[in-house]
Amino acid sequence: MLLDPARLGRQSRRAAGLALRSAQAPIRKGWRRWVVERGTDDTAAATARRCLVVAPHPDDETIGCGATIARKRAAGTEVEVVVVTDGRHSHQSALVPPRELARRRRAESLAACALLGVEERHVRFLGFEELTLDRCFDELANTLAQLIDEVAPDEVLVTSERDWHADHRMAHRATQLAVERTRGEPLLLAYPVWSWADGPWTTHPTAGLGQHLGDLLPDLFEGLSLPAARLVSTEGFAERKREAFACYLSQLHNLTGEDSWATFPEGWLDPFTAGWEVFLPVPPSAEVPSGSDSADVTEEGPPLPLVEEVLDRFEDDRALGAVIGTTSTSGAARQGVDLESAMGIDNGALRLTPLRTLGWARQGLAYGPFRRRPGLALAVSSLNSHHAAQTNVLHAGRRATLRRALAEFPNGRITQLQIRDNLAIGFQAEPVPAEPRGAGAGFVLRSAGVVNGELTARVGTGQLRVHAGIEELPITYVVALRERGAVYYASSLPGAAGLGAYPTMRPVGVDRADASPFVWASLQQAVHGEVGHELASRVESVRVRDVPSLSTGAGTATAADSLQGSGPLGEPQVGGAWRALEGVLERTGAGAAGGDEGGCALVELDEPAGLVHVVVETAARLADSGRAGLLWRASPDGGEGWRVTLWSDQAELAVGTAGAWEVVTTAATHLPAATERSLQVLDDGRAMGVHLDGGLLFDRWFEDERHAGGRGVGILVGPGEHVRLRDFEAHPVAVPLPVELDPGPPWSPEGGTVRARDDFAGQAGELAGASVARGGPAWQRTFGLGHFDLTGAGALRARASRAAPNPGRTCYTLAWPEPGFVDLGVTVRPPGTGRGQGHASRAGLVLWESDDTHLIVNAWLDDSPDHDGSAISLFFRDQGYERLYDAPWANVGRRVRWGQPFRLRLVSDGQHVLVHLDGEPVLYRRATDLYPTSPGVRIERVGLVANYEWGDDTGSEFRDFVARGR
Repeated sequence: MLLDPARLGRQSRRAAGLALRSAQAPIRKGWRRWVVERGTDDTAAATARRCLVVAPHPDDETIGCGATIARKRAAGTEVEVVVVTDGRHSHQSALVPPRELARRRRAESLAACALLGVEERHVRFLGFEELTLDRCFDELANTLAQLIDEVAPDEVLVTSERDWHADHRMAHRATQLAVERTRGEPLLLAYPVWSWADGPWTTHPTAGLGQHLGDLLPDLFEGLSLPAARLVSTEGFAERKREAFACYLSQLHNLTGEDSWATFPEGWLDPFTAGWEVFLPVPPSAEVPSGSDSADVTEEGPPLPLVEEVLDRFEDDRALGAVIGTTSTSGAARQGVDLESAMGIDNGALRLTPLRTLGWARQGLAYGPFRRRPGLALAVSSLNSHHAAQTNVLHAGRRATLRRALAEFPNGRITQLQIRDNLAIGFQAEPVPAEPRGAGAGFVLRSAGVVNGELTARVGTGQLRVHAGIEELPITYVVALRERGAVYYASSLPGAAGLGAYPTMRPVGVDRADASPFVWASLQQAVHGEVGHELASRVESVRVRDVPSLSTGAGTATAADSLQGSGPLGEPQVGGAWRALEGVLERTGAGAAGGDEGGCALVELDEPAGLVHVVVETAARLADSGRAGLLWRASPDGGEGWRVTLWSDQAELAVGTAGAWEVVTTAATHLPAATERSLQVLDDGRAMGVHLDGGLLFDRWFEDERHAGGRGVGILVGPGEHVRLRDFEAHPVAVPLPVELDPGPPWSPEGGTVRARDDFAGQAGELAGASVARGGPAWQRTFGLGHFDLTGAGALRARASRAAPNPGRTCYTLAWPEPGFVDLGVTVRPPGTGRGQGHASRAGLVLWESDDTHLIVNAWLDDSPDHDGSAISLFFRDQGYERLYDAPWANVGRRVRWGQPFRLRLVSDGQHVLVHLDGEPVLYRRATDLYPTSPGVRIERVGLVANYEWGDDTGSEFRDFVARGR
């Protein structure tokens, strides 16, 4: 049995965590006792001090100082409670939306405070969102300073900075700064919550075991260095505190029954009612920490020497392991990494061969550094080893799994070995980033299972899912830098799904995040092939050049507007005038904002948009009514088209027809406060996807051609300035590939003269024997033991069944007069009518030179329980050598089905091979991509095949065979 690293990791973490908690428990109790014994009884004085309590979350005031509040109020002392965040994200629930949870938490807080003696008018809810206080730090500090000046308390109580929760720390720091800004001099004390419940350790509970172990003693020593605490007795008020805590039903009971609904365990409050509430003096500081935990970053000078441009056509043959350190076509150095000496150059292309140890930062090429500037563009023309390349633990082996487990155990995490992301191309802040997916501006190819590959592009903190169903074709990836961020484009053969058709490229995404001042052009491969197949990637050219047409703010956009300034929208920077559809939209210095009711505006384009983008910026306190959105495929009056609307916790997609809007779908989502997010729509006229910072909203694409000709695009936002929009742009579905980046046309010829055609008419009988009698092409069985029979009904059928499949590879061919070119086509109907019948298809086309050299393309359809899809595969026997694991293939989803005809087309000159399925190109290779010294196939004969590929054909039918020459 193979080791399961996930299971091993869970077991080891569970055991180690149990041991750690067992060790911490007595230390925690002893530390609490030590803090109390060193403290001084402040009960009498504290009872008389007018107080303002700052609670990061609803319930912190009760947990940390509920008895003190009740004691003060019983004595008639004024208490003001300030609840910083609204608690909407305290639980992840599919049944209770965040805004409902915030309403519930507010009601619980009011009930608890009432039991403690604090009236509703003395409870202030600031409405910030959890885990945003670092971004809202200045506004929070200013708000608290105003409240402190207004209330003029004798003391201010706030959570301890030693609590591990980020909101507790940020609230502490903001309160400390607020007190220093106020006119008075209130006493500032900190009440511990998590540091009292869990002990003096500041490590977040979800951190790895290694971090917990590393912080164990240092945090304990710091805990023993705290100043003497002030203590307030809970005597007489402990029960009142428990009653108030019981008001927080959402924290104590699983209200929905969901596993994700976490609650406080029974007895959790006991340490907070055991005689004393603890308040730690906050020492004055000359310099209060900022809201961010991260250190300031000082920009270093430029790495030298800088590179201005690069052209690499890979015209110099290099042995494996001899690429790094050589010079490109333009003279720039080839940098990068080749730990296994698995990169070489042959036949005018870089070759990246399969890795023995999989992962990033092991194999790749880099050029640079370049000074970042608008219009600097990277174009890489590449044929990936396999877009569905991936691996998993089952193929790693017992020894490799154990090695990885032992290496990662000290960090407290043992990760899965499965790798789905296989190729990364783009600009990076270093030549060989350890994790190219998490930084920079670029593309990542990942396995999409039965639909082959998925192309993604980095946007914000995520990967925008450009298209799932990328087939095995050469692609030109283009990344055009802006002052901040980049625009992404992709180009391939005409008809390639999800990509622009050469000589155009498709705009596929906009990023506004990355701002690295110096960058490297980089490509890395992490894994090749899958399930044992070993395929090489090929890179035909790399270009890094300044492209004037991409250097402006708009680039290829046909409408663009920063939305900043003052007054009404008026004219955008690019495109026609804005037209208000409803409400009011005004420019501000930070972007467009709505009036009291919000607003919506539209601009008309010259052609339908393929990419629409806007940056959504939210206020520190985002009201539930705050919304933002985009319109596209819109009619001039805005009564028809598509619209997406975002609120803080929900997204809605709607389609308008004749002025009536129908909601297509809604989904829970999260538009955080105090942040900016990229909202964009990708639309090719047939399918569309809506993305928020790279995340695919609604978790699906929508295939819908309604209003596909609509040329209007627009924005909606409001009310007020809770949400603002900026950096709007709309691009066409396709734009010209700039001449500075043009790699030349991909190989995609069309046949001309029909040299042979067969409709398989005639009486039933074996094909070769019937050729003379029916006067058709002179077919012969060239290879194999199987038979193809005319059906007598205009079809040819492999003589096979479930009980007696076709016996291995069987080829029927006819002589071909053009050894340097052929364009073959045939219609195939797989046997059976559906899954579960045991039928399989391996039918296809063959190019024949000899028994030792021939090329086969066949469909793969199998009644396998492990693969609910189909594929098109290419097998090449080269001068007597053939290896099953060298065969490339393209997963094509459910496009090949039992009993459903499909059209298979093969175009080749003996070296290049291009395969179409139902008119769409799906698979391309050169013979030298598979075997570097191969002369290819001299096409002496062409024909049909029932192949062996992990199983045999059970009776596929062929119709309408056509063979064209040039």
